[in-house]
Amino acid sequence: MMNTLVILATRNIKLYLRDKLSVFFSFLSSLIIILLYALFLKSNLTAASSQGVGFETYSSWFVDSWLVAGLLVINSITVSLGVLGLMITDQSKNRLRSFLIAPISRNTIVFGYVLAAWVIGSVMTILTFILGEIYIVINGGELLSALAMLQVIGLILLNVFSNTSIIFCIVALIRSEGAYQTFSTILGTVIGFITGMYLPIGLLSAPVQAFTKFIPATYGVALTRQVMMRGPINMMFKDAPQAAITRFEKFFGSQVFIGDYQCPPILMIMILLLSGLVFIALSVMIINRKK
Repeated sequence: MMNTLVILATRNIKLYLRDKLSVFFSFLSSLIIILLYALFLKSNLTAASSQGVGFETYSSWFVDSWLVAGLLVINSITVSLGVLGLMITDQSKNRLRSFLIAPISRNTIVFGYVLAAWVIGSVMTILTFILGEIYIVINGGELLSALAMLQVIGLILLNVFSNTSIIFCIVALIRSEGAYQTFSTILGTVIGFITGMYLPIGLLSAPVQAFTKFIPATYGVALTRQVMMRGPINMMFKDAPQAAITRFEKFFGSQVFIGDYQCPPILMIMILLLSGLVFIALSVMIINRKK
């Protein structure tokens, strides 16, 4: 099974990388988001985050870190979605039917697609992280410590695993390339808003904020921001009480509250891990029902 899994995953990776234009646009989309943010959003967010003595000194570093952390999670979703489109292509060209009637476990087929999307999504998102760090330093921010970088990379691997599993489960229900393109467009449009990527979560309405608690990516964004925003927040709130820091972090989405309960990092990590495992199991059930 392991050899077959590696062969299927390698085959999917090669097919994705063969489309050089798709790989290029994966990077270009991240650069466009940063550019649009710098041109239209940064000034407002910087002003919103600098309402305090000395805040203006570190607000640009804070907002840049806030953006890059959100971008990493969004990138893990969009890249994985692009890779998993291979299954729709295989289905439309009857390749998937060949896999299903071959002496290959249905579990192996699922893991082959998920593993390929996880590998490519992780690599592309880590490269985006490197570009993001360069952008932060160029704009006057500070480079993350080696330990913080390892933490971010670990969160990238976990986020990609969770998001890939969820997306595969949905894509497994799609039967046509047209439906897949529609789903990709809708997901790419709304995911940035409902996870607090494009604007602080505190600016969303109460019902939308409550809805975000049911999306695992929300916890991935919060965890990544906790690590990347730690430096500027420590400087901005050097002598502030913890309650003020918590309110600020809640507004900008690096802390998640369910009612009055503040989710600890270990709980958010478990949500991401369990969501990935649960949706992989659901994906296997869906593929097993395909004839």
